[in-house]
Amino acid sequence: MKVLKGLWIGILAVSFVAAAQAAEGESSSSIGFSNRMNNKVGVTIGVVGDPYPSILGVNGSYNVTDFLRGTLGYGEIEFLGVKMTTIGAGATGFVPGWSITPIFGLHYSNISTEGDGEIEIQGYRGSGGLLYTALGFDWQAGGGFNLGMGYNIPLSGTGPGTFYAAAGWFFDFVNQ
Repeated sequence: MKVLKGLWIGILAVSFVAAAQAAEGESSSSIGFSNRMNNKVGVTIGVVGDPYPSILGVNGSYNVTDFLRGTLGYGEIEFLGVKMTTIGAGATGFVPGWSITPIFGLHYSNISTEGDGEIEIQGYRGSGGLLYTALGFDWQAGGGFNLGMGYNIPLSGTGPGTFYAAAGWFFDFVNQ
Protein backbone atom coordinates (compact mmCIF):
# COMPACT_ATOMS: atom_id res chain seq x y z
CA MET A 1 0.00 0.00 0.00
CA LYS A 2 2.92 2.35 0.73
CA VAL A 3 4.24 1.73 -2.78
CA LEU A 4 0.93 2.71 -4.38
CA LYS A 5 0.75 5.84 -2.22
CA GLY A 6 4.30 6.75 -3.27
CA LEU A 7 3.45 6.10 -6.92
CA TRP A 8 0.45 8.42 -6.82
CA ILE A 9 2.54 11.11 -5.14
CA GLY A 10 5.14 10.69 -7.90
CA ILE A 11 2.51 10.92 -10.64
CA LEU A 12 1.07 14.03 -9.00
CA ALA A 13 4.56 15.60 -8.86
CA VAL A 14 5.18 14.79 -12.54
CA SER A 15 1.80 16.26 -13.49
CA PHE A 16 2.65 19.42 -11.53
CA VAL A 17 5.98 19.79 -13.36
CA ALA A 18 4.29 19.21 -16.72
CA ALA A 19 1.63 21.81 -15.89
CA ALA A 20 4.39 24.26 -14.98
CA GLN A 21 6.08 23.56 -18.34
CA ALA A 22 2.83 24.25 -20.14
CA ALA A 23 2.29 27.48 -18.17
CA GLU A 24 5.74 28.70 -19.24
CA GLY A 25 5.00 28.09 -22.90
CA GLU A 26 6.64 24.67 -23.21
CA SER A 27 3.47 22.90 -24.27
CA SER A 28 3.08 20.58 -27.23
CA SER A 29 1.57 23.41 -29.24
CA SER A 30 4.63 25.66 -28.80
CA ILE A 31 7.51 23.19 -29.08
CA GLY A 32 5.93 20.58 -31.31
CA PHE A 33 7.39 17.35 -30.01
CA SER A 34 9.07 16.18 -26.82
CA ASN A 35 12.71 15.11 -26.58
CA ARG A 36 11.60 11.57 -27.49
CA MET A 37 11.46 12.61 -31.15
CA ASN A 38 15.05 13.93 -31.13
CA ASN A 39 16.58 10.69 -29.79
CA LYS A 40 14.55 7.67 -30.82
CA VAL A 41 16.74 4.59 -30.17
CA GLY A 42 17.66 3.79 -26.57
CA VAL A 43 19.23 1.34 -24.16
CA THR A 44 18.23 1.29 -20.50
CA ILE A 45 19.23 -0.70 -17.45
CA GLY A 46 16.24 -1.83 -15.44
CA VAL A 47 16.79 -2.13 -11.71
CA VAL A 48 14.12 -4.23 -9.98
CA GLY A 49 11.34 -5.18 -12.32
CA ASP A 50 12.23 -4.02 -15.84
CA PRO A 51 11.52 -6.43 -17.51
CA TYR A 52 9.18 -7.92 -14.92
CA PRO A 53 10.03 -10.11 -13.03
CA SER A 54 13.76 -9.47 -12.75
CA ILE A 55 16.26 -7.87 -10.42
CA LEU A 56 18.50 -6.43 -13.14
CA GLY A 57 17.66 -6.20 -16.84
CA VAL A 58 18.73 -4.55 -20.06
CA ASN A 59 16.18 -3.05 -22.44
CA GLY A 60 16.31 -1.81 -26.03
CA SER A 61 13.68 0.75 -26.96
CA TYR A 62 12.43 2.71 -29.95
CA ASN A 63 10.25 5.83 -29.77
CA VAL A 64 7.79 5.04 -32.55
CA THR A 65 5.94 8.35 -32.11
CA ASP A 66 5.92 11.12 -29.54
CA PHE A 67 3.32 9.18 -27.58
CA LEU A 68 4.39 5.52 -28.08
CA ARG A 69 7.57 3.54 -27.30
CA GLY A 70 8.22 -0.12 -28.09
CA THR A 71 10.59 -2.06 -25.81
CA LEU A 72 12.36 -5.44 -25.76
CA GLY A 73 14.06 -6.55 -22.54
CA TYR A 74 16.19 -9.30 -21.01
CA GLY A 75 16.76 -10.12 -17.35
CA GLU A 76 18.45 -13.03 -15.62
CA ILE A 77 19.18 -14.07 -12.06
CA GLU A 78 20.82 -17.19 -10.66
CA PHE A 79 20.51 -18.13 -7.00
CA LEU A 80 21.45 -21.41 -5.28
CA GLY A 81 21.63 -23.34 -8.55
CA VAL A 82 18.32 -22.07 -9.94
CA LYS A 83 18.33 -19.70 -12.89
CA MET A 84 15.37 -17.52 -13.92
CA THR A 85 15.47 -15.81 -17.33
CA THR A 86 12.95 -13.16 -18.36
CA ILE A 87 12.44 -11.96 -21.94
CA GLY A 88 9.90 -9.18 -22.26
CA ALA A 89 8.27 -6.96 -24.88
CA GLY A 90 5.82 -4.14 -24.57
CA ALA A 91 4.48 -0.75 -25.50
CA THR A 92 4.41 2.38 -23.37
CA GLY A 93 2.20 5.41 -23.92
CA PHE A 94 3.10 9.02 -23.07
CA VAL A 95 1.50 12.46 -23.10
CA PRO A 96 2.56 13.97 -26.47
CA GLY A 97 4.81 17.02 -26.22
CA TRP A 98 5.88 16.42 -22.63
CA SER A 99 9.48 15.34 -22.02
CA ILE A 100 8.54 14.40 -18.44
CA THR A 101 5.23 12.57 -18.49
CA PRO A 102 3.01 10.05 -16.75
CA ILE A 103 3.03 6.68 -18.55
CA PHE A 104 0.82 3.68 -19.12
CA GLY A 105 2.39 0.48 -20.45
CA LEU A 106 1.20 -2.95 -21.53
CA HIS A 107 3.87 -5.66 -21.50
CA TYR A 108 4.33 -9.42 -21.86
CA SER A 109 7.17 -11.47 -20.38
CA ASN A 110 8.20 -15.04 -21.02
CA ILE A 111 9.86 -16.52 -17.93
CA SER A 112 12.04 -19.63 -18.00
CA THR A 113 13.33 -21.33 -14.85
CA GLU A 114 16.09 -23.96 -14.91
CA GLY A 115 17.84 -25.97 -12.20
CA ASP A 116 17.02 -27.93 -9.09
CA GLY A 117 14.82 -26.20 -6.59
CA GLU A 118 12.61 -23.17 -6.83
CA ILE A 119 13.15 -19.42 -7.00
CA GLU A 120 10.63 -16.62 -6.49
CA ILE A 121 11.25 -13.15 -7.90
CA GLN A 122 8.79 -10.33 -7.14
CA GLY A 123 5.96 -12.72 -6.40
CA TYR A 124 6.50 -14.89 -9.48
CA ARG A 125 7.84 -18.45 -9.50
CA GLY A 126 8.18 -21.10 -12.16
CA SER A 127 8.08 -20.73 -15.93
CA GLY A 128 5.46 -19.34 -18.28
CA GLY A 129 4.01 -16.12 -19.63
CA LEU A 130 3.06 -12.99 -17.73
CA LEU A 131 0.91 -10.11 -18.98
CA TYR A 132 1.26 -6.93 -16.95
CA THR A 133 0.66 -3.20 -17.04
CA ALA A 134 2.98 -0.43 -15.86
CA LEU A 135 1.98 2.93 -14.36
CA GLY A 136 4.53 5.59 -13.57
CA PHE A 137 6.53 8.39 -15.16
CA ASP A 138 9.25 8.82 -17.77
CA TRP A 139 11.67 11.67 -18.44
CA GLN A 140 13.85 11.98 -21.51
CA ALA A 141 16.28 14.91 -21.51
CA GLY A 142 17.29 16.80 -24.64
CA GLY A 143 20.69 15.08 -24.77
CA GLY A 144 19.13 11.61 -24.55
CA PHE A 145 19.38 10.73 -20.85
CA ASN A 146 16.31 8.76 -19.78
CA LEU A 147 14.86 8.00 -16.36
CA GLY A 148 11.69 6.07 -15.64
CA MET A 149 10.01 4.58 -12.59
CA GLY A 150 6.65 3.28 -11.56
CA TYR A 151 4.72 0.17 -10.58
CA ASN A 152 4.18 -3.08 -12.50
CA ILE A 153 0.77 -4.70 -11.99
CA PRO A 154 0.35 -8.32 -13.18
CA LEU A 155 -2.93 -8.84 -15.03
CA SER A 156 -2.88 -12.61 -14.56
CA GLY A 157 -3.17 -12.47 -10.76
CA THR A 158 0.24 -14.03 -10.08
CA GLY A 159 1.37 -11.58 -7.43
CA PRO A 160 0.97 -8.17 -5.87
CA GLY A 161 3.10 -6.30 -8.43
CA THR A 162 6.33 -4.43 -7.85
CA PHE A 163 8.14 -1.12 -8.14
CA TYR A 164 10.44 -0.67 -11.13
CA ALA A 165 13.15 1.82 -12.07
CA ALA A 166 15.19 2.21 -15.25
CA ALA A 167 17.87 4.61 -16.47
CA GLY A 168 19.69 4.84 -19.75
CA TRP A 169 20.42 6.78 -22.89
CA PHE A 170 18.63 7.45 -26.17
CA PHE A 171 20.49 8.25 -29.37
CA ASP A 172 19.80 10.06 -32.63
CA PHE A 173 20.59 7.24 -35.11
CA VAL A 174 17.31 7.59 -37.01
CA ASN A 175 17.10 11.36 -37.58
CA GLN A 176 20.63 11.79 -38.99
